[in-house]
Amino acid sequence: VRSGPSAPSRYPVVDLLIFRENSEDLYLGRERMVDPDTAEAVKVITRGATERAARYACELMTKLGRRKLAIAHKSNVLKLTDGLFLRSAEAIAAQYPQLEVRDRVIDAL
Repeated sequence: VRSGPSAPSRYPVVDLLIFRENSEDLYLGRERMVDPDTAEAVKVITRGATERAARYACELMTKLGRRKLAIAHKSNVLKLTDGLFLRSAEAIAAQYPQLEVRDRVIDAL
């Protein structure tokens, strides 16, 4: 995501890369009808898929000479699933000391 001259903005210099792991989570489509008025979806997070996405992000950021990485999550609410996601991503990011890594609750971004 980059700002451009023909799009006025409060933030004139925007230059973001966004990586999203979407091979699992709610995208697996594991859902059911609990009763006629209630639908339920199952959120699945694995260490492996998270590590794969985090490693790819860190490698590309390093290759492109980028310095800052934010891990966006909802572990404030989804303590188990997004907690695992955050811990797994942080463990991979720790292997890249050249990156300044922080975590942010997605709703605050």
